[in-house]
Amino acid sequence: MCSSNASLILFLLLKIIILLIIPLVILFYKRLNKKVLKLLFYLDIILIIIFIILRIFNNNCIVNSTISGIRINSLKNATDILKEEPDANDISKITIEADKSHRTYKNKDLYYYNQNREYMKNAYYMCNNQKIYMNSFGSSLTAFSTILSTIYNSNINPISLLNDYKQNNDICNNKITVNNLFSSIKINYPNIELVDIDSSQVENSIKNGNLVLVELSANEGSNFTCDNGYLIIYNIDLDGKYMIADPALSDNDLICPYSSKAYGRIIKSSNMSSSWYLSTIENEAVHYYLINITENYSSYNGQEMGHD
Repeated sequence: MCSSNASLILFLLLKIIILLIIPLVILFYKRLNKKVLKLLFYLDIILIIIFIILRIFNNNCIVNSTISGIRINSLKNATDILKEEPDANDISKITIEADKSHRTYKNKDLYYYNQNREYMKNAYYMCNNQKIYMNSFGSSLTAFSTILSTIYNSNINPISLLNDYKQNNDICNNKITVNNLFSSIKINYPNIELVDIDSSQVENSIKNGNLVLVELSANEGSNFTCDNGYLIIYNIDLDGKYMIADPALSDNDLICPYSSKAYGRIIKSSNMSSSWYLSTIENEAVHYYLINITENYSSYNGQEMGHD
């Protein structure tokens, strides 16, 4: 997303003037003298040139904008190499610390990552010379990072997982799914397994100290996502309601846009401060997964890793 909203608004106004206002004036006011019509024609040409200049020099702003009528990005314009500014070419310099203010049922630190946090906003990858920023697509990666980091009691950040993923997949043309992301992660973490469970197994899974990954699909009654996304269930309270970690939670309440499945619904920024009955989560859940360690081991790539 671009920080210069003035450029984006000007871009949108030019689109309206060039494509709508001037053509309508010329069409419905044919009685205007030829001199005025000629001036309108030349004005339209000049504005088109300004429009093109803005489009060229504000390309990154426009591609990653969240303003309706401006955004043109899609996963098909995605990237080849993940970078982070200002150290765009040196991934080793990126330091991302998880939020550890939440505790699991077994009183372990939950290593929470969020794709909308400041450390994620500058991370991007490229395809066809287009930047795709991680905070527009990274909920699956941040969810997996939260789960893996909690399992191993160590920061395993989303950027490192994405770099592993792009080495083994055509990221520009293939959608990131749970299964192909897990297959990529398993190359470096061979002692983990992905288990597909149903809602009846969630309670026991949480009480056994596991985290449950929930894949979501929005509908007209959504509370958690406007389209598709993920949640992590990490604890259960005394009332039998579940505590969730949302890897895409916004800092402000989000009104689902017209183009979304849950148009008009408000996704609350306070969702993680509440506990939820499983029946509410089930309204949007399409799959439940566990990620487990298949056997105890204490090292990964020569580093000591803590786990229960």
